[in-house]
Amino acid sequence: MDRSGQRRHISARERGPLLVPHLAGALLLAAAHVATSPGTPIDLEVYRRAGEAVLGGGDQLYRGADGLLPFTYPPFAAVLFTRLALIPAGLATFVIAAVSYASLSTIVVLSIRHLGIDRRLGLPIVLLAALTEPVAETVRFGQVNLVLAALVLVDLLVLMPQHRRAAGLLLAAAISIKLTPAIFLLVPLVRRDWRALARVAAAGAALTLLPAIAMPASWLDFWTRAVWDPDRVGGVEFLANQSLTGAVSRAAGLDGIPALTAVLTVILVLVAIVAVRCGWERDPLAATVVVALCGLLVSPISWVHHWVWSVPLVLWLLAPHRAEAGRHRPLLVGLAAAWLVVLATRVIWLAPSGDGRELSASLPATLLSDAYVLLGVVSLVAVTAVLVTTRPQRNTPASQVLPPEAAGAATR
Repeated sequence: MDRSGQRRHISARERGPLLVPHLAGALLLAAAHVATSPGTPIDLEVYRRAGEAVLGGGDQLYRGADGLLPFTYPPFAAVLFTRLALIPAGLATFVIAAVSYASLSTIVVLSIRHLGIDRRLGLPIVLLAALTEPVAETVRFGQVNLVLAALVLVDLLVLMPQHRRAAGLLLAAAISIKLTPAIFLLVPLVRRDWRALARVAAAGAALTLLPAIAMPASWLDFWTRAVWDPDRVGGVEFLANQSLTGAVSRAAGLDGIPALTAVLTVILVLVAIVAVRCGWERDPLAATVVVALCGLLVSPISWVHHWVWSVPLVLWLLAPHRAEAGRHRPLLVGLAAAWLVVLATRVIWLAPSGDGRELSASLPATLLSDAYVLLGVVSLVAVTAVLVTTRPQRNTPASQVLPPEAAGAATR
């Protein structure tokens, strides 16, 4: 067997066993979560109630009972959540936690593979990431944020670059479960990947329209009323809302400054477009993270647990980047350190919160309460600046840009 063939054989042989510790770790973490967290997570209970409503055929999905949290996702998500309604609550808690931790492993594995980080560090990174506030809160509430992020990353970093026939389908599924991943349509749109966009549109249309057959009244209710009602999601001024709208509302009052929010939104979207246009071919993970940050910032509501995209962001900031990005290292490491403090210490909760106290907080407390927003804006601009200002080095050895076997042929 020649040397290149040996490399290919080892790579294929090791990929399978590499997945085992991650899956086992996800199951163990889920079991530990169930054992230490009695009761059904609050958002998981909402999901199960939505699934029960679909199974019951009452067609009143978005007319929740008084005193209960409303279901805010599209009708397709409710159909999907019928699976959770068919099993006992304890088992559903284990399943959603296991899927979340498996999704976290997927996010980490894709990120470290892209960044050239030693894959043996994957499992320790997953365990550390599980302790960060957004990840821990996602699991504690029984949320789907990690699942959506994993679907998006697999589609954008694996399926679309390889022009697979399934490219766009996972993004369509993520958008159909929760509308906010629609921000990632910027990627195929800016890259003019019309085939992927067509698949997203076709699959998204099918997943959106099919629930209308089972629950026409609820489907119409969501798309004509519920989706346009921000009050159903929660108070925009609440400290946990780490979006531009939340930050402006805390600083300027409940009504905020709509013109300022609109201008900032346009600027951030334009920056994200520049990041995709200038940096996608060279660093798709960085461009994807910029788009994710843009989506979190411009969404009216971005709860702390939505910020699971901070995991690939911090990995990118800390990774040993190529030499041409060396002059940016102090900024990148400083940002990573600031993120780690915020993610590990829950520092935003040192500011006053609840009962409208956010609106009368002092300036230092207000800045503290906006930690995710402020770091998100700085990170978005910084990562985009790196993508725009760095260029591949000339005379790069073939081994750094080609597979080993192709590099050998190029140097012969």
